[in-house]
Amino acid sequence: MASEKGEARPAAGGSGTTTSETNAGIVTTDSGTDQGSGGDGVGGGDGGATGALDTDELPIIDQDSDKFEGWMYQGGPYGVWATARKTGDDAGLTKEIVRAAGHAWAGGYEWGAPNLLHDNVKAYLIWVLERAHCNHHAKRTALRIFSQLPDSCEELFTDLKEVVVQLAEDLAVEMDGHCSREGLRDVLGGLTIPDRDPAAPPLSQALFFAPMSPHVQACLRSLITRLGKHDYENILLRLLILVSHILDPEFNGFVTDIAAWSKVPVKVRDVNPKLFGRMQNKLEADHARDVAANPALGSVAPGALNLDAVRKAVCVETAEEQAQVWETVQAKCPNGVLRVKNLFTSQDSGANGMRFVLVNMPFSSSYVTWSSLLTLHKQLIDRAVSAAWLANVSWASQTQWQETAKVLRALIKEPQFAHKFAHSKISMIVELQLHLEYYVNCRKKTHFWFKLQRADSIAALRSDTAKFRHNND
Repeated sequence: MASEKGEARPAAGGSGTTTSETNAGIVTTDSGTDQGSGGDGVGGGDGGATGALDTDELPIIDQDSDKFEGWMYQGGPYGVWATARKTGDDAGLTKEIVRAAGHAWAGGYEWGAPNLLHDNVKAYLIWVLERAHCNHHAKRTALRIFSQLPDSCEELFTDLKEVVVQLAEDLAVEMDGHCSREGLRDVLGGLTIPDRDPAAPPLSQALFFAPMSPHVQACLRSLITRLGKHDYENILLRLLILVSHILDPEFNGFVTDIAAWSKVPVKVRDVNPKLFGRMQNKLEADHARDVAANPALGSVAPGALNLDAVRKAVCVETAEEQAQVWETVQAKCPNGVLRVKNLFTSQDSGANGMRFVLVNMPFSSSYVTWSSLLTLHKQLIDRAVSAAWLANVSWASQTQWQETAKVLRALIKEPQFAHKFAHSKISMIVELQLHLEYYVNCRKKTHFWFKLQRADSIAALRSDTAKFRHNND
């Protein structure tokens, strides 16, 4: 087996945590991104880097030995990844990752054809799934394999989904038991608001996000056509993401204030705006169908059903502390709460045993109007383009984000838009996630598994993990 040498390097970024004392208690701010293990407000930390590594000299370690887990946890998969990426082409990269991972698992064997169905590779992936809380780089190696999994690997895909289903079921039993033992339903089951009026329009971004307003849709469609564009739904999603990056810092500040006002120890998770690939998958799998099935939505674009483009999470230790945070949210939200999804209610046993409270509310900038994006605050669009592109590099090019910014600027100048919205503060529906520490720790496992669980095809799995194909951190 020919050897390839490469040097691993530390992951870029990484989450930082700062804790400060206030007269309201301790507020911890935890910076995070939507990156595999922690995309919905939770995630694992980065492991350490490894040195140069030769795939011909990987240690032959029996899987039952003490050394095996030690080697995996000490960054072995990251070294494999660093070696593999030196091949340069996608097909070779997949082969190299799988060959090295299989070699690390079971020692020497005759590789033969680069076949992802090889038992050793399957065993490696199952090992990572079973230890979904393990080394950050072990998970990212698996996610990178998923991002390049060919359609011919249907048997492997099916087998891995079965493994994940069983793992999730076992953990759900454990989480259900925790909920009952701690009496969480009694304390948190009542965290809700009155049901919305059935006659009211279904909740969507079209109610608050001006570019998706029914008043603007015909104008925007005409504008996009005049600009020579044809992917209307994708442009709408990119517009939503672009403005999400403008509004995101203010919402993070508001949530940090909520944490301080609650007068209990709270950890705030600064989660990046939702990714384009996830929005697109939801649009194709759920939102387009929901709009078609609900006449009340009329001409609302399916992308408007993304209510968590801007989201933050707060985490506390006890149910009583979470109830206090909820009371603060109700008291301090200037525009009220639109919807609460409470998985502690007695009627809902939780999603695979997971329990949390999701709060959707309208949120407006305190100082940025649509018209000011062309003048006083025009730099915010440029910053949003850079942030959106870096976060979504696997789904849209920098040019596409720049073109989306041109659409936004042109829309703001359109008479139909300017007459109604020019001096309005930019607004959209945002999401605040209320978590308990116990379920956050469980979610570090389930979020990784969910990549496989929610994928109804290998193509969907590749799309959902696409960013890991090009991300070498």
